[in-house]
Amino acid sequence: MKQAVKATVLILFVSLLSGCSSAEDKACKAALLTHNSLKQEIDRDTKAVNGELKQQDTVLYEYVLSQIPINKKRLLLVIVNNQACFTPFEVADAQIDLERM
Repeated sequence: MKQAVKATVLILFVSLLSGCSSAEDKACKAALLTHNSLKQEIDRDTKAVNGELKQQDTVLYEYVLSQIPINKKRLLLVIVNNQACFTPFEVADAQIDLERM
């Protein structure tokens, strides 16, 4: 009887662990998708601001220019708030950059 209980507990424990790892995987996937999306947006906006946008539309230029620091802060917060998904070097850099903002 004791072995049956131990086996049941062991199976439940392993199931719980596998459930946690898949939840962590999902969280990391979401964090990485958000990170990549923000990075692309920052790159696109930077190119637009440095390119022809200034001559084309001053209002849009000012808006896009104002969004770059906000998106950079979001990007850094994604890294800091999801440290398990990024390298320690990336996390440390993000923390330093946030302190400078």
